[in-house]
Amino acid sequence: MMRTDNTTNGKREPNIENLKVMSMFMIVVWHFYVHGLSIGHIEILGNPTYIFNFTISQLVIVICSVCVNLFVLITGFFLLGKSFKTIRFVKVWFLTVFYSVIIDFSLYLTSTDFNIASNIWTDIMPISNDTYWFVKQYLRLIIIAPLLSFCLSRLSKTTHHLIMALIITIALILTIKHPFGGTRYLTGHSITCFIMLFYTGGYIRIYGMPYKWKKNIKIFWFLVVLTWLFTLSVMFYKHIYLKESLHNTLYEYNTFPYFLSVVLFVYIKNCNFKQTKFLYNLYTIAPFTFAVYLIHDNNNIRSLIWEKLYSWDTLYNSILLTPTAIFVSCIIFAICISIDYVRNKMFKILQIDRLLYTFSDIIDSILIKIWNKLPKAF
Repeated sequence: MMRTDNTTNGKREPNIENLKVMSMFMIVVWHFYVHGLSIGHIEILGNPTYIFNFTISQLVIVICSVCVNLFVLITGFFLLGKSFKTIRFVKVWFLTVFYSVIIDFSLYLTSTDFNIASNIWTDIMPISNDTYWFVKQYLRLIIIAPLLSFCLSRLSKTTHHLIMALIITIALILTIKHPFGGTRYLTGHSITCFIMLFYTGGYIRIYGMPYKWKKNIKIFWFLVVLTWLFTLSVMFYKHIYLKESLHNTLYEYNTFPYFLSVVLFVYIKNCNFKQTKFLYNLYTIAPFTFAVYLIHDNNNIRSLIWEKLYSWDTLYNSILLTPTAIFVSCIIFAICISIDYVRNKMFKILQIDRLLYTFSDIIDSILIKIWNKLPKAF
């Protein structure tokens, strides 16, 4: 989710920056439905308004299911062929620790029963715990990305195609049924899924995609409708027959969302959008989007927003559910962007970014020396 070098000369690509903003907003909307409404665990009632809201909610969830995958695809596309840079790891790690510590201290100062000592370790070691599951897997991906790039750049064209065919086959099989039971190694939250997405992004970078995929958004919407109808069929089947023979994989990121995210990424990446003021504003706030995730999906903030602030599930019987979901998501998104904007200004004044780059350069120089001495050691 962090900004990386989007091109070989380090310049930011407007389409990709705007895609990051759009994806992060989708994540907030996704959390409204998944955490606020528990949309994946509700029972379907006979109330017409309830059924209408449930149906539209599933459509929104289908569209937003691409959110996480897009960030990993972007990473695979732009990090292909690039050497390891410590700063990529340090920036993600430091910002995660910064917001975790700030939030914990804020809660400690405002709550008498908050035990800050028990949270310090998880604050400084996001790679070893599930406080931020995405950060955990993303940091791991950054570490192994040079190895993945090294392998990708040396595979034959035939091998590339075979591996890509295997990934597509796995995604299709998981769409129908999970053949490995409840294993965690092929879920959308796993490092395996991140590697598959990274490889897909790299594959697209090397071989591209059919022209009609690049310019035709109709393919994306066709897949959206297909996924939506499948999801509704599964949910209503379970409701009517009380059987689990069909499985709704939408919430696992790695099935239908895989294909949706690939098609949308290719389309946005290659589309020539007219540069409007709205798109320019999206481009401007793109560097602050990662903080939206870190702030609003912090365990304590998540509990505050989705459990204590309001009983969001009461909206199921209101025709205003969808407008409210969009409005609330906009408010959360705007607040988080504003907070990180202030943080960014503060970091510039204190020259913290400069210190991070200096520290990273030192680590890089040490790693290079170790790497150069390895052949001699063997």
